[in-house]
Amino acid sequence: MISALVGILKAVLLAVWTALSLLIKLVYGVLKFLHIRVLALYVLVCAILSIFLPVFGEGIVYFWVGFALCCALTVGSWLYAFRRALGARPRRREEIEEREEEPASVSAPAPAPAPAPAPAPTPAPPERYPKYFDVEGAPQYFFAEYADRYELFLRDGENAVYIRTDYKNRL
Repeated sequence: MISALVGILKAVLLAVWTALSLLIKLVYGVLKFLHIRVLALYVLVCAILSIFLPVFGEGIVYFWVGFALCCALTVGSWLYAFRRALGARPRRREEIEEREEEPASVSAPAPAPAPAPAPAPTPAPPERYPKYFDVEGAPQYFFAEYADRYELFLRDGENAVYIRTDYKNRL
C-alpha cells in the first residue's frame, strides 16, 4: 500500500517536473527569440530581491541604472540581429544584373594560359615487409612492422620470443 503511494507520488512529481522543465524551455526560447533574456533575468532577480530583502528601499537609483543598462544591451542585441538579417538577405535581380554589366577594369591582367598537364607520377615500388626496428631504451626488445600490424619480440640469445601484436588503424 505504502509502496503504491510512493510510486504514485513519484510519478506525479516526475510529471510536474517534466511540465515545469518544458515550460521553462518554452519561456527561454521566446526570450531568446525576442533578444530580451538579459533584461528579463535582471527584472526577475530584482523582483525576487525586493520581495525577500529590502534592497531597493533607499537605493532605487541602482535599480534604474541597471535597468537602463539592460535596456541598452537589449536594443544593441536587436540592432545586431537586424544588421545580420540585412547582410544575409538575398540580392535583388537588378543588383545582380548591374554587377554583371559593369565593365572590367582596364588594368586587369590578361588571363594566363592554362598550364600543361603534369606528367603522371611513376608508381612507387611496393614496400617490403617486414621491417625490423629496435625499441629505444630497451635493447632486449625489437618489433617487426607489417602492412597491417606491429609485432613485438624479446631477444633471447639467438631466438626471438613473440610478445604481442598491435594492429594499425585503418581509416
